[in-house]
Amino acid sequence: MFSRDMIYRMARRKEIPSMKIGRRVLFSDKAMDQWIAEQNELPIPE
Repeated sequence: MFSRDMIYRMARRKEIPSMKIGRRVLFSDKAMDQWIAEQNELPIPE
């Protein structure tokens, strides 16, 4: 698992899907589910 600090750091670096409204950083369930699924895909060797 990731720590809270790591999640916010990844959001700042745009490594995970998020949006900022004022001082709040928000995460969409659907966007996070899709991001996780994409991270689990193996690249196809050429």
